[in-house]
Amino acid sequence: MKNELAINTKTLDIELDSGVITISKLPLKKYADLLLKLDELPKQLNALSDTSDSELLKVIPKIVAASLGEVINILEIGTNLTKEEVEELALDEVVKLLIGIMKVNKYLEVYEELKKLFARPTPVKE
Repeated sequence: MKNELAINTKTLDIELDSGVITISKLPLKKYADLLLKLDELPKQLNALSDTSDSELLKVIPKIVAASLGEVINILEIGTNLTKEEVEELALDEVVKLLIGIMKVNKYLEVYEELKKLFARPTPVKE
């Protein structure tokens, strides 16, 4: 399926009811923290690699409801918002920010490349 989340930028502006939030590409340490938090989400997240934007919008609210604490942590890592600010967001804003974080940090592209990398057979030493 076509990767509709592909983007070539280091920042992305997301318009929220309270103003515009700029999502920036994460440095390695924060990206690693983000991956750890994503790993804590339900297995529904595994289905995202073949998900279009419109299908993603159907799945993310369920993930948010089932994993509120993890979602708050992900948004704190992926944005410049505090926990208190994240807790005040509306669901549609949470979805926009999660998609923005995935886009800017090329999460699906990285995931697919790592899958390929680790699927390669290990060379045999003689």
